[in-house]
Amino acid sequence: MKNITEWNGEGLPPVGCECEYETKFHGWQPVRIELIKSEGIAFTWLANSEAYNGLDCVGIKKAGSFRPIRSEADKKRGAAISAIDATCLLVSDASKTAEAIYDAIAAGDIPGVNIE
Repeated sequence: MKNITEWNGEGLPPVGCECEYETKFHGWQPVRIELIKSEGIAFTWLANSEAYNGLDCVGIKKAGSFRPIRSEADKKRGAAISAIDATCLLVSDASKTAEAIYDAIAAGDIPGVNIE
């Protein structure tokens, strides 16, 4: 998806911007901002799924639920960070955290990271 209108994530997304909206049950979904008024933000769902399609609107207080569309590199980085975070949560002794991360990398449990 190519943004029609660029947005750096600060303030409200501008009209015409393609970005992502955080849903309660399905995580981040792509949308296009159609209208912004003091009462709310209107947007079109771009994923066109059963759960999310057509035009939708949220109150202006939900503006923090929008973010720029992430690049593939950002998505890979996020997946690696989530896997490292999950590994850290399994460690009860903080002095063993580095060892647990190393073992997870060696086992192939951290995507995009390997040991030569």
